[in-house]
Amino acid sequence: MNTSINILLLLLQLFRYFPVFSQGQRSDESLVLSSINDTVSTEDEMGGIRILERPKSRGMFRRRRRSAGSRNSVRLWKMPIHFRFDGGHKLEQKQVIRRALEHWMDNTCVRFKEISSAEFYDDHHMLFTSQSQGCFSYTGMVKAIPQRVNLDDECLKIFGKSVHEIGHVLGLWHEQQRLDRDDSVEIVEENIRKFRHQFRKHWKVPEGIPYELGSIMHYSAKDGSVNGELTLRAKDPLYQGNMGQRTGLSFADALYVNTVYCKDVCTGRLERQCANGGYRDPKYCTRCRCPDGFSGDFCQDVAVGGCGAIYDVTVDRNVTIQSPGYDDRKPYNHLTTCTWWFKSAIGYRLQFRFVDEFGIYCFEQSCYHWVEVRFRKNPAIEGPRFCCDSRPDVLLTSENQQMLVLFRSNWDATVSDGGQRGDLRGFRAVVTAVPDVVKNDDLKD
Repeated sequence: MNTSINILLLLLQLFRYFPVFSQGQRSDESLVLSSINDTVSTEDEMGGIRILERPKSRGMFRRRRRSAGSRNSVRLWKMPIHFRFDGGHKLEQKQVIRRALEHWMDNTCVRFKEISSAEFYDDHHMLFTSQSQGCFSYTGMVKAIPQRVNLDDECLKIFGKSVHEIGHVLGLWHEQQRLDRDDSVEIVEENIRKFRHQFRKHWKVPEGIPYELGSIMHYSAKDGSVNGELTLRAKDPLYQGNMGQRTGLSFADALYVNTVYCKDVCTGRLERQCANGGYRDPKYCTRCRCPDGFSGDFCQDVAVGGCGAIYDVTVDRNVTIQSPGYDDRKPYNHLTTCTWWFKSAIGYRLQFRFVDEFGIYCFEQSCYHWVEVRFRKNPAIEGPRFCCDSRPDVLLTSENQQMLVLFRSNWDATVSDGGQRGDLRGFRAVVTAVPDVVKNDDLKD
């Protein structure tokens, strides 16, 4: 008797899956696109728009559907968000997805709870599938139960693609679709043509969330291109390499989710104000959540890591920094974190330049490892990131008496194909103090 009931419940659960799959099997998915970055959008029978994107790595589509109504409005989930697997993923692939979910939980107040594939669950939840080619999801919570998130074998080779798709599930659109993008990025319309829906402005974010070219939700510089040329051009050319990373959440990615999902979690006031651009942590309400490079309960400290340092730079003392292993001509290690904090006397500013050999891992011209130089007055603001195998010909001057330099190799390049590895040579740079009348040079030809 118990066996019969279990079989019946399992059949009922499987029956609920079929409407979701059948809704996606429309004739428009059989389109063959000539460009490896082609995208198309069509109306689906749920009243929303679904977006098909073809990843750069091979000929496949990514589909995302949104609920009906305003393109800016999405339905938020109740916590915890339940999820299950459809049985198509290998154990190691499931672990990649679980790590992506944990990454969101580590950085936000959002919570996920796994349910077994055999368990009957008749409420909103995510179903991770691998039955179609590509990475695709809905944006926000929709009517479909379960709500499908597809991650195939190629998607799961890059950790950040899972993080990206889960971001859509939580309600995030692509960063370049923000209404306030024009100060940061230019859309190269002639290289997009019929794929302009992916670049159309419509997403209004809460006040105080900075636009970040380094967002995990941002397209890379050539995504959606019909001719292999740029579709996105940073307004400041120094920031061109920031776009398209798939290594993990940016500070603003987590800030957005914490703002829309967690605004009422904490009550009362903090003991002191958060420093260096931090904000109250909804996971630990007595402390602050800090931008990369800072630490402490109130973001008052510099997180120098195992190979960073704090320097007072004087006119007669230049400071040289480099990646670990550089002197021994050894490649730097993956998952290395170094932070350097520089200060000069009043009346002086700091200048930064690269010297000698340079090689920092990049993936299709996007920085997956990087040297980031924050030279603005606010050290929490995203700085330009430098990578690939040509030494950047730049001379950066701080806007005040401080500068933060970060070396991050958070991506394990061995799990991906097609990146520009160089030899992971690393970098060397020199920081000097100069009179504060000196201005920044732009990128040199």
